[in-house]
Amino acid sequence: MTWKTECSLSSGIDRAIIKSDKIRRDWRIYIYHCYGGSHSSVTAAAIHVGLLHPEQKPSWQLLLSLPYFDTQKASDHGKLQFMGTVGDDLVFSVGLQTAAEPAIKALKALFAIGQSEIGPINFIGTMPAVNLWMKIGGICSRVLGLKGIGRPLVLYGTQRAYSNLARLVRDVKG
Repeated sequence: MTWKTECSLSSGIDRAIIKSDKIRRDWRIYIYHCYGGSHSSVTAAAIHVGLLHPEQKPSWQLLLSLPYFDTQKASDHGKLQFMGTVGDDLVFSVGLQTAAEPAIKALKALFAIGQSEIGPINFIGTMPAVNLWMKIGGICSRVLGLKGIGRPLVLYGTQRAYSNLARLVRDVKG
């Protein structure tokens, strides 16, 4: 069985395909999800894979340099965004809009079909860590296309929520 995930990287690489001809039972899959897949899930996944230090609040420039941060379009919702690996962890982010519960239920059912061939799959909601600044900024930037207003708000909000996101990742990793 071949396991493939296609994802677009905002860092200039148009398409990246992660491919393994041998699925490993010891892989742990972590899927961080939020509404749009552009801010809190990307930040949490970046902490998980070491792109961001959990104890050091990132600068705006560092946040903006993350793959997928503040770049998602509505058509990207539901697409798994590969963020990286750490040991046996494969880490993704995804935007599920308001369909998180049914989408996760469907994904768990699909993953259960091949569960004997892969390790545990963990879905981690990041919305409890999202603050009002991030919500307003995300709507302005991603929904209304007002990046000049929304981006500074979401960056400020992400910095304010950073310790909560880092704590969430620390709890997930155990």
